[in-house]
Amino acid sequence: MTSWQRRLAELSPLRETLVAEFAGRAAEAPGQLLAAFTTARGRYELWEEPDASTPELLLHTSDGAHRVLDFADHPAEGREFLLGSVAVSEDGRLLAYTVDVDGSDRYQLRVVELDAPSGARTVRSAVSSAVGWHGRDLVFTEPDEALMPSTVAQISAAGHGYRVLCRAGAAEYFDLNQASDGRTVVISRESHAGNHLLLLPPQATAPIPVENFEPGDRVQFDTAMGHDWLLHASPGRSDRLLVRRAGGEWQLRCSAAPAAQWEEVVAVSGAALIVERQGGGQRLKTVTAGAGIGDPVDVRFGSDDGLAALSFVPGFDPAGTEALVVRESWQSPARLYRISAADRSAQPIDAAPPPAGTPVMRVIRLRARSADGVEVPLTLLGPADRPAPWPTVLYGYGAYGVALDPGYSPFRLSLLERGVAFALAHVRGGGDLGEPWHDAGRQGGKLHAIEDYLACARHLVDEGWATADTLVARSRSAGAAVVGAALNRVPELFAAAVLEVPFVDCLRTLSDPAAALTELEWAEWGNPLLDEQARAQIASWSPVDNVVRAAYPAMLITAGLADARVSAEEPRRYSEAVRAHSTSGRPVYLKEDASGHLGHSDVYEDWYDEAEVLAFILDRVGRAHPAPVAEPIR
Repeated sequence: MTSWQRRLAELSPLRETLVAEFAGRAAEAPGQLLAAFTTARGRYELWEEPDASTPELLLHTSDGAHRVLDFADHPAEGREFLLGSVAVSEDGRLLAYTVDVDGSDRYQLRVVELDAPSGARTVRSAVSSAVGWHGRDLVFTEPDEALMPSTVAQISAAGHGYRVLCRAGAAEYFDLNQASDGRTVVISRESHAGNHLLLLPPQATAPIPVENFEPGDRVQFDTAMGHDWLLHASPGRSDRLLVRRAGGEWQLRCSAAPAAQWEEVVAVSGAALIVERQGGGQRLKTVTAGAGIGDPVDVRFGSDDGLAALSFVPGFDPAGTEALVVRESWQSPARLYRISAADRSAQPIDAAPPPAGTPVMRVIRLRARSADGVEVPLTLLGPADRPAPWPTVLYGYGAYGVALDPGYSPFRLSLLERGVAFALAHVRGGGDLGEPWHDAGRQGGKLHAIEDYLACARHLVDEGWATADTLVARSRSAGAAVVGAALNRVPELFAAAVLEVPFVDCLRTLSDPAAALTELEWAEWGNPLLDEQARAQIASWSPVDNVVRAAYPAMLITAGLADARVSAEEPRRYSEAVRAHSTSGRPVYLKEDASGHLGHSDVYEDWYDEAEVLAFILDRVGRAHPAPVAEPIR
């Protein structure tokens, strides 16, 4: 039995109580719409209930809704599985989906006949997750040895006629999706610097480039009801939206404000919807296809207006009558809205939420001054019923332009109800303030992200929001490179730390071209093999290489034995180094399990993982109050 297993046994009553809290909230939460496909047979919707491990496919017709397929009835060789993508054929007769049966990040491509969904046939193995329909054929991506989707291929629904459509170059990979017309496959050739688009419209036998763009440009495409829309982001200029009639010339329709970034576009009948990032959150805009240049108009969400996290529900609606948007904020759970093409209004699909009771959290927007004088946004979610200072968890990421959007988490409520705050450091390297914010924190700028995180931690303590003896650092994956480096620099600033599947042996991994993802990672972190300056910079902060003799906080470090992105050896080496150098006498726990990088496919397993993390945190900040043992979920 490991030291973590022994400690976990002592924390088991608290863990069970936390899992019971998660289950109670899930029972009250609405289901999540994962995808929607409007076909001649009706509207197919893929729903997942909060307490279910597998989703189900419903068909809505004039006679009402009925279940067509439950993925629980299609087990992956009797094991748990991770569902990748789903796609319904244009005629509504076939469902294609990808499934990872062993946590290896290699998927199987399967097809189900929806008239008689008694079984699924595997038409291709060892594929990546993306899939779409091109007539009666499937278009999908396949991984290289580093598990990046480097090939786009086509095959019939019966598994015949396999052929390669295109291959990625060095440090490139592919993504693909179905356009809103349900007939066009959009292929994106991606790199960390930008992307190029290829289209596979009906009747085409090979992908067609959309336009010739400059390196560093980012573009998105969608089409519905005879209008093509192109979102074009270019370094140093405002984002632009272009429109054309099918087969015509592109015309500029509108441009973003200088401080705004346009991140997603979806076509509806005679109009386009745009997700805009500005001021640390997202808003939804709409613009018609009419002639001339004009500003887009805000889509109103009634009393829910303001900054939020927005995402379109994937799928297609050939008539372009509506789009489906999920909206959530720090305080409001995800809610599904229908955006009408006729009046551009957002109408909630579910019933009105129950009246809000006593507020659980306060949302406090702060700014911390980093070492170079730059102000870093900091969001603090504090208990509404208790005055500061609070025990506080400070989360950081700072890589790949990923933004920490105003998203709701039912897990945080278990902290807030016990008087523990949760803060998010919007450090450089993330996308919270657009692409320039990302550029300032990648490669040689990664030191900025590390200093930003430390500035946020100091600000919480210096301004009386938190105390150093109850401040907890938390991150996962690439975010652990930033947070792990910050812990090495000022370990005494934190009482505890949680690093989940952490990328912490950065110099070694980035120096190994055979390691998963390495060649693509050079655009984010720098190439230590070809650039001596990059090597010196990475060596100066790489967490494993910079552990010092100092008073480290108590730590919980997790590793997934099936993790194909971050080898379990990295968290092992880091935990061993901290144990060997720490002078605090505080424990350094290493938790290993059979999960992959994204966790478990079983929702209950993920609940238990999160409950273990929260139990560790509550224990270290003195809030692990005795509680009766809850009935186990399984």
